[in-house]
Amino acid sequence: MTLPGTATSYWIESSAGTSYPALTEDVDVDVAVVGGGIAGICTAFELTRAGRSVRVFEAGRVAVAVTGHTTGRLSAAHPWIYRPLRERLGAEAARLYARSQQEAVDHVEATASALGIDCEIERRPSHIFTEDEDEADGLRAEATP
Repeated sequence: MTLPGTATSYWIESSAGTSYPALTEDVDVDVAVVGGGIAGICTAFELTRAGRSVRVFEAGRVAVAVTGHTTGRLSAAHPWIYRPLRERLGAEAARLYARSQQEAVDHVEATASALGIDCEIERRPSHIFTEDEDEADGLRAEATP
């Protein structure tokens, strides 16, 4: 149900609900994943691919809580993270973080392709706009090694 004056989540409105029976007996698995959002489902998928036995536990509908209200945008361009990383941990840590984020985006695209999932992934430039000069200075510092 959507409250008056709130946006409707495309992901929730366009997908069928899930219903799985409650666990009624003990199970023996290598890994128990708590939470059936995108992070939990992807974690379970990768662990299964690595040969682990996995069980996902979700109290409500799969992919509805945080995941159901996301934009679906994948990005390595996270504003306000690179400068603090450089200042606290050094340029190499910031570079490694940036590389890990880009590899994660690439991995999602490769996985969707390998599984034949037509999820309309599109590569687009990322832009951040501000009219505030202090924010502009901060953004410039983000991009300065």
